[in-house]
Amino acid sequence: VSDFARRRIARIWPPLIVAATLTTIIVWLIGPADWRAMPQDYFISLLLLDPKFVSIAAPGMPVKWVDPVYWSLSVEIRFYAVAAAIYAASRKTFVRNWLIWQAAVAAAALAIGTEGMFGTVITVIGMPKYLPYFTFGICCYEIWSLGSERRWALGGAALAALLVLEASLFHFGSRSPVVLVVANTAIFWLFI
Repeated sequence: VSDFARRRIARIWPPLIVAATLTTIIVWLIGPADWRAMPQDYFISLLLLDPKFVSIAAPGMPVKWVDPVYWSLSVEIRFYAVAAAIYAASRKTFVRNWLIWQAAVAAAALAIGTEGMFGTVITVIGMPKYLPYFTFGICCYEIWSLGSERRWALGGAALAALLVLEASLFHFGSRSPVVLVVANTAIFWLFI
Protein backbone atom coordinates (compact mmCIF):
# COMPACT_ATOMS: atom_id res chain seq x y z
CA VAL A 1 0.00 0.00 0.00
CA SER A 2 2.80 2.46 0.82
CA ASP A 3 4.51 1.86 -2.54
CA PHE A 4 1.18 2.43 -4.28
CA ALA A 5 0.70 5.69 -2.36
CA ARG A 6 4.20 6.91 -3.22
CA ARG A 7 3.64 6.23 -6.93
CA ARG A 8 0.32 8.08 -6.93
CA ILE A 9 1.79 11.06 -5.09
CA ALA A 10 4.71 11.18 -7.53
CA ARG A 11 2.29 11.02 -10.47
CA ILE A 12 -0.24 13.59 -9.26
CA TRP A 13 1.37 16.31 -7.14
CA PRO A 14 4.43 17.49 -9.15
CA PRO A 15 2.36 18.21 -12.30
CA LEU A 16 -0.42 19.67 -10.12
CA ILE A 17 1.99 22.09 -8.45
CA VAL A 18 3.38 23.21 -11.82
CA ALA A 19 -0.06 23.51 -13.45
CA ALA A 20 -1.70 25.33 -10.54
CA THR A 21 1.22 27.73 -10.22
CA LEU A 22 1.34 28.50 -13.95
CA THR A 23 -2.44 28.86 -14.15
CA THR A 24 -2.50 31.22 -11.18
CA ILE A 25 0.30 33.39 -12.59
CA ILE A 26 -1.05 33.51 -16.15
CA VAL A 27 -4.62 34.27 -15.05
CA TRP A 28 -3.37 37.04 -12.73
CA LEU A 29 -1.38 38.54 -15.62
CA ILE A 30 -3.83 38.31 -18.52
CA GLY A 31 -7.03 36.55 -17.37
CA PRO A 32 -10.42 37.90 -16.38
CA ALA A 33 -10.65 39.18 -12.81
CA ASP A 34 -13.29 36.62 -11.77
CA TRP A 35 -10.95 33.76 -12.75
CA ARG A 36 -8.14 34.95 -10.46
CA ALA A 37 -7.26 32.59 -7.64
CA MET A 38 -6.82 33.94 -4.14
CA PRO A 39 -4.11 32.41 -1.91
CA GLN A 40 -6.67 30.14 -0.19
CA ASP A 41 -7.85 28.90 -3.60
CA TYR A 42 -4.29 28.04 -4.57
CA PHE A 43 -3.54 26.13 -1.36
CA ILE A 44 -6.91 24.34 -1.29
CA SER A 45 -6.27 23.25 -4.90
CA LEU A 46 -2.77 21.99 -4.06
CA LEU A 47 -4.16 20.00 -1.14
CA LEU A 48 -6.94 18.66 -3.39
CA LEU A 49 -9.59 19.61 -0.87
CA ASP A 50 -12.93 20.03 -2.57
CA PRO A 51 -14.06 23.67 -2.14
CA LYS A 52 -17.65 22.48 -1.52
CA PHE A 53 -16.52 20.66 1.59
CA VAL A 54 -14.13 23.42 2.68
CA SER A 55 -17.04 25.88 2.47
CA ILE A 56 -19.02 23.66 4.84
CA ALA A 57 -16.12 23.46 7.31
CA ALA A 58 -15.28 27.18 7.00
CA PRO A 59 -18.47 28.97 5.90
CA GLY A 60 -16.95 32.45 5.95
CA MET A 61 -14.09 31.57 3.63
CA PRO A 62 -15.04 31.55 -0.06
CA VAL A 63 -12.85 29.13 -2.00
CA LYS A 64 -12.75 27.72 -5.52
CA TRP A 65 -10.47 25.52 -7.58
CA VAL A 66 -7.59 27.28 -9.34
CA ASP A 67 -8.86 25.35 -12.36
CA PRO A 68 -12.31 23.72 -12.19
CA VAL A 69 -11.02 20.45 -13.70
CA TYR A 70 -9.18 19.67 -10.45
CA TRP A 71 -12.41 18.26 -9.00
CA SER A 72 -11.58 14.91 -10.58
CA LEU A 73 -8.21 14.72 -8.81
CA SER A 74 -9.95 15.23 -5.48
CA VAL A 75 -12.27 12.31 -6.24
CA GLU A 76 -9.33 10.19 -7.40
CA ILE A 77 -7.38 10.82 -4.17
CA ARG A 78 -10.41 9.93 -2.05
CA PHE A 79 -10.85 6.72 -4.06
CA TYR A 80 -7.19 5.79 -3.48
CA ALA A 81 -7.57 6.37 0.26
CA VAL A 82 -10.69 4.20 0.54
CA ALA A 83 -9.26 1.49 -1.74
CA ALA A 84 -5.99 1.43 0.23
CA ALA A 85 -7.86 1.08 3.54
CA ILE A 86 -10.00 -1.80 2.23
CA TYR A 87 -7.00 -3.48 0.59
CA ALA A 88 -4.85 -3.15 3.73
CA ALA A 89 -7.63 -4.70 5.81
CA SER A 90 -8.39 -7.58 3.44
CA ARG A 91 -5.96 -8.26 0.60
CA LYS A 92 -7.22 -11.75 -0.24
CA THR A 93 -10.87 -10.69 -0.29
CA PHE A 94 -10.43 -7.15 -1.59
CA VAL A 95 -12.96 -7.41 -4.43
CA ARG A 96 -15.64 -8.94 -2.21
CA ASN A 97 -15.08 -6.34 0.49
CA TRP A 98 -15.00 -3.54 -2.09
CA LEU A 99 -18.40 -4.74 -3.34
CA ILE A 100 -19.71 -4.73 0.23
CA TRP A 101 -18.46 -1.14 0.50
CA GLN A 102 -20.18 -0.25 -2.80
CA ALA A 103 -23.46 -1.76 -1.63
CA ALA A 104 -23.23 -0.04 1.77
CA VAL A 105 -22.55 3.36 0.20
CA ALA A 106 -25.39 2.94 -2.30
CA ALA A 107 -27.78 1.87 0.48
CA ALA A 108 -26.70 4.75 2.73
CA ALA A 109 -27.07 7.29 -0.08
CA LEU A 110 -30.55 5.98 -0.85
CA ALA A 111 -31.63 5.83 2.80
CA ILE A 112 -30.04 9.02 4.09
CA GLY A 113 -29.46 11.03 0.94
CA THR A 114 -26.49 13.23 0.18
CA GLU A 115 -27.66 16.41 1.93
CA GLY A 116 -27.11 17.48 5.54
CA MET A 117 -24.29 16.41 7.82
CA PHE A 118 -24.63 12.64 7.33
CA GLY A 119 -25.22 13.05 3.61
CA THR A 120 -22.05 15.12 3.35
CA VAL A 121 -20.09 12.38 5.13
CA ILE A 122 -21.48 9.82 2.67
CA THR A 123 -20.59 12.09 -0.24
CA VAL A 124 -17.06 12.88 0.97
CA ILE A 125 -16.06 9.36 1.98
CA GLY A 126 -18.35 7.16 -0.07
CA MET A 127 -18.50 9.14 -3.32
CA PRO A 128 -21.80 7.53 -4.38
CA LYS A 129 -21.87 9.50 -7.64
CA TYR A 130 -18.49 8.16 -8.81
CA LEU A 131 -18.08 4.89 -6.89
CA PRO A 132 -19.79 2.66 -9.51
CA TYR A 133 -17.19 3.68 -12.10
CA PHE A 134 -14.35 2.73 -9.76
CA THR A 135 -16.16 -0.51 -8.88
CA PHE A 136 -16.55 -1.37 -12.54
CA GLY A 137 -12.83 -0.75 -13.15
CA ILE A 138 -11.79 -2.89 -10.19
CA CYS A 139 -14.08 -5.71 -11.29
CA CYS A 140 -12.97 -5.57 -14.93
CA TYR A 141 -9.34 -5.76 -13.81
CA GLU A 142 -10.09 -8.76 -11.61
CA ILE A 143 -11.83 -10.52 -14.51
CA TRP A 144 -9.08 -9.61 -17.01
CA SER A 145 -6.26 -10.71 -14.69
CA LEU A 146 -8.02 -14.02 -13.95
CA GLY A 147 -7.94 -13.15 -10.26
CA SER A 148 -9.23 -15.46 -7.56
CA GLU A 149 -12.36 -13.36 -7.04
CA ARG A 150 -13.62 -13.43 -10.65
CA ARG A 151 -17.08 -14.61 -9.64
CA TRP A 152 -17.47 -11.68 -7.27
CA ALA A 153 -16.10 -9.40 -9.98
CA LEU A 154 -18.67 -10.52 -12.55
CA GLY A 155 -21.49 -9.73 -10.15
CA GLY A 156 -19.78 -6.50 -9.13
CA ALA A 157 -19.40 -5.34 -12.71
CA ALA A 158 -23.11 -5.96 -13.25
CA LEU A 159 -23.95 -4.08 -10.01
CA ALA A 160 -21.81 -1.12 -11.06
CA ALA A 161 -23.34 -1.06 -14.54
CA LEU A 162 -26.85 -1.10 -13.02
CA LEU A 163 -25.98 1.75 -10.64
CA VAL A 164 -24.65 3.85 -13.51
CA LEU A 165 -27.71 3.00 -15.58
CA GLU A 166 -29.97 3.98 -12.68
CA ALA A 167 -28.11 7.28 -12.28
CA SER A 168 -28.39 7.93 -16.01
CA LEU A 169 -32.11 7.28 -16.06
CA PHE A 170 -33.23 9.05 -12.90
CA HIS A 171 -30.67 11.73 -12.06
CA PHE A 172 -29.99 13.24 -15.45
CA GLY A 173 -30.76 16.90 -14.69
CA SER A 174 -31.03 18.86 -17.91
CA ARG A 175 -29.38 16.18 -20.05
CA SER A 176 -31.24 13.54 -21.99
CA PRO A 177 -31.35 10.20 -20.14
CA VAL A 178 -31.26 8.35 -23.48
CA VAL A 179 -27.92 9.96 -24.40
CA LEU A 180 -26.47 9.12 -20.99
CA VAL A 181 -27.69 5.52 -21.10
CA VAL A 182 -26.27 5.01 -24.60
CA ALA A 183 -22.96 6.68 -23.69
CA ASN A 184 -22.53 4.75 -20.44
CA THR A 185 -23.52 1.46 -22.08
CA ALA A 186 -21.04 2.04 -24.92
CA ILE A 187 -18.24 2.82 -22.48
CA PHE A 188 -18.95 -0.33 -20.47
CA TRP A 189 -19.08 -2.53 -23.58
CA LEU A 190 -15.72 -1.15 -24.71
CA PHE A 191 -14.14 -2.70 -21.65
CA ILE A 192 -15.96 -6.03 -21.59
